[in-house]
Amino acid sequence: DGHGGRGVSRFAAQHLPGLIKGTEAYQRGDYARALEQAFLLVDEKLRAPEGRRQVEELDAPDAGAPQQLMAVPKRVVQRFLGSAPRGAACDDDDDDSDTAEGE
Repeated sequence: DGHGGRGVSRFAAQHLPGLIKGTEAYQRGDYARALEQAFLLVDEKLRAPEGRRQVEELDAPDAGAPQQLMAVPKRVVQRFLGSAPRGAACDDDDDDSDTAEGE
């Protein structure tokens, strides 16, 4: 679900479908119980040394992915953080002189 980071999400995406189908509950047609059991199995796998190793690999940056910061106008950052002055509009002018990188 993303709470553990990208690696955990990718791990669950790879393992969850097979784990669901492998439960006895799934074979009986009890899909809600199968989902519950499969999530518990994913949790067990994540705690195992092999699972942690896989998550570490899955969490690594994608090869070829851009590793550069994106310039964001300061007014957008301030508005997002709730620190923009009252009544300040977030207009879309082309003036990038007020950009904040990495803020």
